[in-house]
Amino acid sequence: SDNTTFMTGAAITGSTGGTWVVGTAQNKMDTGTIAANTWYHVYQIERTDTGVVDILFSLQPVAGGTGSPTLPTSYDKQRRIGSFKTATATTNILAFTQRGDYGRWTAALRDENRTNPGSAAINVAATVPVGVNVRWFGAVTVTQDAAGGGVFYASDLAATDEAPTNAGVAPGAQLFTGAGLTSSIPLEISTNTSQQIRYRVSASAAGTVVNIYTYGWFDRRGQDN
Repeated sequence: SDNTTFMTGAAITGSTGGTWVVGTAQNKMDTGTIAANTWYHVYQIERTDTGVVDILFSLQPVAGGTGSPTLPTSYDKQRRIGSFKTATATTNILAFTQRGDYGRWTAALRDENRTNPGSAAINVAATVPVGVNVRWFGAVTVTQDAAGGGVFYASDLAATDEAPTNAGVAPGAQLFTGAGLTSSIPLEISTNTSQQIRYRVSASAAGTVVNIYTYGWFDRRGQDN
């Protein structure tokens, strides 16, 4: 995390079963026990006095400084390399694929299912790593009732909360028209550290339904720090 050390490790397997032990096929939690419905961050770590490289699982999202994991004794280097989440009711890890910065759920997850969302801004917590900014990607479907059409607009909470209009569709907005019709669009939006993205619709009635599905995320994993 301080860009001073190259950490090169052999292939390693880690367990969430308990407190950290050095070596492959060992427990890798920094503190506490694994919990259901919880995000954990994966770190590559090294003790530079011996050159031993290992991995560590932690609730903490920051490599170095405030909010960093509790390193094992004598380990002095760390780099966050990824994240995983446990299932809602069990401590099983939700299935996903990671290739570099790209993370993809094996099965898409629905994070919003709202009828008649109104026209005010709504924040949605997406199923992406918590405590860090990532680039969420997924899809939105909007089903409109007989009341007519409108515009859907999703945005980063770091941007101004803009109201979409039929006359001037902002970037990322999608027009949906016609009684009973469903529009679907893919989207990419940056999240805040609370996993949130924001959306608004310009018109909403009793039968308007918004669904937001999370496919995955892009996580720079500290490379821009």
